[in-house]
Amino acid sequence: MYESPVEVILKQMRMQHEDNIFKAIQEYDVHVNKEELIKALQYDRGQYDKGYSDGFKAALEFRQDVIESQKEEIERLQAEIEETNEADREAELQALKESKENAKLFCEAINHAKSEAVKEFAERLKEKADSGFWQEHCYVDVEDIDNLVKEMTEQSVNYGSSKTE
Repeated sequence: MYESPVEVILKQMRMQHEDNIFKAIQEYDVHVNKEELIKALQYDRGQYDKGYSDGFKAALEFRQDVIESQKEEIERLQAEIEETNEADREAELQALKESKENAKLFCEAINHAKSEAVKEFAERLKEKADSGFWQEHCYVDVEDIDNLVKEMTEQSVNYGSSKTE
């Protein structure tokens, strides 16, 4: 049977290695059969490989457990973010409702003020008309209306300030 030169060299190196191990063991005054020593070393190598394989498997399982734990934590944090976002949206909605109510009250106040202004204008216009030359034919000059509008708008601009003439 043909053996490649590489196989022959490896076989020789393995035998040399086994011989060197055997000699090293004998130097410590341990007497053992060479074949038994090789079997024991092969068994130890098998045990090492099994231990390495078991350790690698345990490391993979641990890594998978860590990944699962991290996934659960991510899901928990995402749910927490959703809850926070929902609470923020509800707070914004409540603020908008309050703003809308305030705007409604403001508009009502403006409409009331307009109504009062129109009533006051009408009352003053009636007073001007009643002071006319002919009482039974009430009249108001255009100039009186312009003066009344000017007087009322100046009064609203100067609201709260004392006006002396």
